[in-house]
Amino acid sequence: MSKFLLNYTDTYTDFYNKVISDFILYNCGVEYCNPGWSYGPKRREYHFIHFVKEGKGTLTIEGHTFHIHKNQCFIVPAGEVSLYATDKKDPWKYSWIGFLGIESSHYVQQLISNNNFVIDIKDAVLYEQQIRKIISLKHDSLSSALKMTGITYEIFGSLIDEVNYSEEVKTTNSLAHGFKLL
Repeated sequence: MSKFLLNYTDTYTDFYNKVISDFILYNCGVEYCNPGWSYGPKRREYHFIHFVKEGKGTLTIEGHTFHIHKNQCFIVPAGEVSLYATDKKDPWKYSWIGFLGIESSHYVQQLISNNNFVIDIKDAVLYEQQIRKIISLKHDSLSSALKMTGITYEIFGSLIDEVNYSEEVKTTNSLAHGFKLL
């Protein structure tokens, strides 16, 4: 198998504006790795999630090594040093999203429990399709940036559904509470 890489990195929004946004896509892609390929150890300023469509590999983070296979995803929070590597006989085919913003850490914490950075998912192909949709958009307009953010929210909504997040997120900051009806 030869390596395949398809990716997108946002250049529409500068990094400072990404950091102060509520939630914004930083990059995404689809990669079919070569046997034994590895990345890291590396620390990033943004969060990322890899969705494994095929193959096996490992993630090492916070002194723990996780064995990851088809239909699992792994999450690496911003600021964490991670190393991940594909199996030498059955390498990964995966897709990924990188994201940041004021609310992004909160969303990541909704997915990670007890420092378990790996989640079983029903079908990684569905996430790859969403990521391919982002990559296929034109990358030079506000409308595209908003569509990409919308798809990223959709991905997160699906992931939170998959981890059976049972606690309703409640807020008292609704605009409706701030107005009296006349």
